[in-house]
Amino acid sequence: MHKCLFWLALVTAIPCYAARTIPMDGQLGELKAAAIPEIKIDDKIYRTSPGLRVYGQNNALIMQSHIPQQAAVWFQIEATSGNVWRLWLLNADEVSAIKKRPKIQATE
Repeated sequence: MHKCLFWLALVTAIPCYAARTIPMDGQLGELKAAAIPEIKIDDKIYRTSPGLRVYGQNNALIMQSHIPQQAAVWFQIEATSGNVWRLWLLNADEVSAIKKRPKIQATE
């Protein structure tokens, strides 16, 4: 019985230690201000989509009112509206890993 409980606890804990997946199609930037519905990334002001999803460094969703005013971010822009619709707050290791990624050429 104890052996089964041990394995059950181990299997359920494994996803907690998995590295999060950040999509390839996005942009790296420095968040400089956030006043929803607008955010400033790298001295450019972007509008946010109504369904903006903000992921913290632990990959949990963050409420829009709790977005930090300054942080390294990876963000995605909606193709049709040009609004930011997903935003990841990054730690230093993730920033360096993203900078090492090969560049993706946009095709039109």
